[in-house]
Amino acid sequence: MGLLPLIAASQGGVSPVREDSLRRLSSVRRLKTLGLSLEEIQGSLAVMTPLNLPCGDIAIQLGRQIERIDGQIKELRQLRQELVRG
Repeated sequence: MGLLPLIAASQGGVSPVREDSLRRLSSVRRLKTLGLSLEEIQGSLAVMTPLNLPCGDIAIQLGRQIERIDGQIKELRQLRQELVRG
């Protein structure tokens, strides 16, 4: 999906891990735990460079996630009320 840059393996078949790749992987994992899909993360990180973090794009995606969660909470509250009323 292009979430992490491709790293060529050395002659011994071992791929060196770069510090920026580890930071990017950490960002992907954190955004995934916040509920963003891999496609949303991919879109946000597509513009990411070591000097240009896509904070605005990520803020938009997180805002959308908050809206989805709020909708789920509303639906769950309605379901709870229906269950309580029996």
